[in-house]
Amino acid sequence: YTLTTTTGILCSHLERFHAFEYMDTCKSHGWKVKVKSLVRAVDDDNAPVTSSSPQPPFSVAGFKAALANWIVADDQ
Repeated sequence: YTLTTTTGILCSHLERFHAFEYMDTCKSHGWKVKVKSLVRAVDDDNAPVTSSSPQPPFSVAGFKAALANWIVADDQ
């Protein structure tokens, strides 16, 4: 790499093929997430955003209910 090398292709590759590994590596080394589309997945302190409510265990019936709710709410 040189000072004129762009990182757009590298960021796209990380986002598309290695997002979880990239996020884990950033977290383990204390690095800030720099891939713009992945920055949305972290809060202002650059810590992973966590849900305030626990996620229910997966079930086919639950998936179908959630899908139906989304279709109705999103006017699909």
